[in-house]
Amino acid sequence: MITESLDFILKLLNVFVIIIFILFSTILFAYIMIKFKKKLLTKNKFLLWLLFALWIVVGSWVINKENAPSKPEMVQQTENKKTENKEFESIKLKTQQYLKNKYQMALQVSQIEYSWETNDYIMKAFAIDRPGVIFDVFFNKQLQSIMDTYLILYWKHDVITELKLLLLNLYLPEQVYSDDSSENRVEGAINLDQNLYKSIIHSKASEIPSYKKIVDNYPYKSSIRLTYYLKLNLTIENKQEQFNKVFEVIQFYRSKKLRIGGLDIHFCDTTNERLTHNINIIGEKDSKRITSPKDIEQFFSTVKYNEK
Repeated sequence: MITESLDFILKLLNVFVIIIFILFSTILFAYIMIKFKKKLLTKNKFLLWLLFALWIVVGSWVINKENAPSKPEMVQQTENKKTENKEFESIKLKTQQYLKNKYQMALQVSQIEYSWETNDYIMKAFAIDRPGVIFDVFFNKQLQSIMDTYLILYWKHDVITELKLLLLNLYLPEQVYSDDSSENRVEGAINLDQNLYKSIIHSKASEIPSYKKIVDNYPYKSSIRLTYYLKLNLTIENKQEQFNKVFEVIQFYRSKKLRIGGLDIHFCDTTNERLTHNINIIGEKDSKRITSPKDIEQFFSTVKYNEK
């Protein structure tokens, strides 16, 4: 991948040099034509045009040939690419084994690229039995260390799945952005108490709890943050009904002994999907102030557009 990037840059430079050559030649030719316009006969003009075309073709060919890699260089580039691919495969296998040992399950490493900024090989991985949980893995070349985001994405996947089911019980299917194409329209995450999180990440693979077990076994030691969009025309007539539904969402998570760390709800026009209204409950301090559907009014706002 590194070699391919360098090759691409060199090709761009080569094209740039040819463009500069053509521009310079064109300006020079135009100057000659204007300067000696009166002295040139039609026949001579034709010959000049022919020479100009020949000059451009030959000049571009020479530049391209000069900048093209020689056979030894091409062989070296091929060898470098092979070495790079071998290194990538070696790192992928090493990472895959690390993940298998850590989580005691089959995980597949797919994409891999190198970051010059962090000196990391960045990979995408997923559990074979849970392909929907795609997470990042970072292999630091200098430190020979591996980090991953599996647990965060593992819990997040379950939070979002649960939230989508809850929303589909409260709203009509066409009102909820619950399909895979509506990326980031239904979002959720669980934030664990710091001490609890530390104890989990250092525990054995068999002892790592699922989202459900965290909720069941560690009441009030985690908070939930949710975001969802609705394709729904909010009116004065249905506003209170929507507040009632939002309150149901809050009560659902409270019944699971989860703190509400934040709740963002966005209402979109059904015709053009333009954002019209928001409910923004920021942090636990705000959520504690909600004891009935009427309390949601203080977190409700209308989106204003500067129409010209």
